[in-house]
Amino acid sequence: MGKLQALGPAFRVLSDTFALRNYNKDLKQAIREGNQVKQREVILRATQNWSQNVLKSLNVDINIIGLENLPKEGPAVFIANHQSYLDVPALLYASKNFQTGFIA
Repeated sequence: MGKLQALGPAFRVLSDTFALRNYNKDLKQAIREGNQVKQREVILRATQNWSQNVLKSLNVDINIIGLENLPKEGPAVFIANHQSYLDVPALLYASKNFQTGFIA
């Protein structure tokens, strides 16, 4: 594989990250309106699309086991020991339909 071919996935990931700007207008509008539900929906949609596109760009398959054990409502805490740079997109993808935040 040539050097330029090897950079292909990196450029796709960078492009996916820049695509997050597309959600900026909706998020700013929700903030102006004081609509926290809409803010959460926009953030969730943006992070889900970003994580799915990043993992797809890098040909990463995710197999989620035990999703039925998570509460339907309310908070949940996920604790991860970093194994790679893909931890964040994988966790965002696996936690579909949950507003997610991170503490370092």
